[in-house]
Amino acid sequence: MLATICAVFLTASCTSGTSDGATSPGRGHSSASSDAGVFVRSCESSVFGDLGAGWRNDAVVAGPVAFVGARGYEDDPKRLFLARKPGMATAQKVLAVVVGDRPVLVSVQRPNAALFYDPSKWGQSNHVALRRGDEATRFEPCTADSQRSTQFNGGFLVRRPTCVPVKVQIEGGQATIVSLSFGAGACHR
Repeated sequence: MLATICAVFLTASCTSGTSDGATSPGRGHSSASSDAGVFVRSCESSVFGDLGAGWRNDAVVAGPVAFVGARGYEDDPKRLFLARKPGMATAQKVLAVVVGDRPVLVSVQRPNAALFYDPSKWGQSNHVALRRGDEATRFEPCTADSQRSTQFNGGFLVRRPTCVPVKVQIEGGQATIVSLSFGAGACHR
C-alpha cells in the first residue's frame, strides 16, 4: 500500500491542473495570504493523478479534506521522524484531497509541526528548518461541482514522533479537528 501511495505522490508532484484531467499551463499560482502565516494554494497549483480504488483506506478524513497517506505513518519507526538538529524537522508527504467547491483553511499549532504545501520551499532533503513550514494553508479547489475533488501535493514538517492536531475549516463553515500520527501509533481522532 505504501508503494502505491509513493507512486501517487511522484505522479502528482509532476503534474498540475484540475482533478478532471484538464491541465493548466505552467506551475500556477500559489502565494502568501494577506493573513499572517497563511499560505494559499490556488486551483492553478493543484495536481492530479489516479488515486486508485482503495485510496480512502490509507487516508485520514476531516470534513471535506482527505489526508491521503497519513494513516500509513502511524506505526512507522520513530527514528524516521526525528530531527537531526535543534530547529530542524523531517518532511512527510501527505496529499491533501479537497472535496467540493469551497475554499478550505487547514491549520496546525507549532512548536512540533508545520504544514509544508508551499512548493517554493521544497528542496532535495527531507530534513528542513521547521520555520520553513506554515501554520495554515488555504486550499482553493478547482471545481464548481460539490462532489468533485482537487488534489494538492505537499505534507507536514515534524520534529519528533507525534500526534499532530489538524484543524480544517470550510470557508464560512464549522471547523473539524483531527489528529494525524507520525510514528506515534493511533491518535485520538
